[in-house]
Amino acid sequence: PEQLSGGMCNRYPWGNMFEPARTNLSASGVGQTTPVREYPSGATPNGIYQMTGNVWEWLDDPLETIPCLPSEYFQSWKPLRRIVGGAFNTYFPSEATCQFVTGQGELDRRENIGFRCALTLGHLQPLP
Repeated sequence: PEQLSGGMCNRYPWGNMFEPARTNLSASGVGQTTPVREYPSGATPNGIYQMTGNVWEWLDDPLETIPCLPSEYFQSWKPLRRIVGGAFNTYFPSEATCQFVTGQGELDRRENIGFRCALTLGHLQPLP
């Protein structure tokens, strides 16, 4: 998420203060997923939508450590992948910051986890 926000890492894509009207977390009161462009004021400076909220974003990166937890903790679990950004049912806004890291089993499926398709910038074509 830090790279997608132009290299800077505020707590949220729009700044450091949580504002429920900018993202689909539990505080917004929606209680389900929404269309990607539903929260335009929550986009990054680069124009990327929903880097927080709606669904946790499943990353291809393995989750092998979390600060303050011993590495032995992860050896007893199935392989984990990083998920970031929070979801429509995330209660604590601090879990939707770019600093928050958590994981999910790589074969687990949930209604509040998704993924983002991305292309190298040079391969994009302008919209008509």
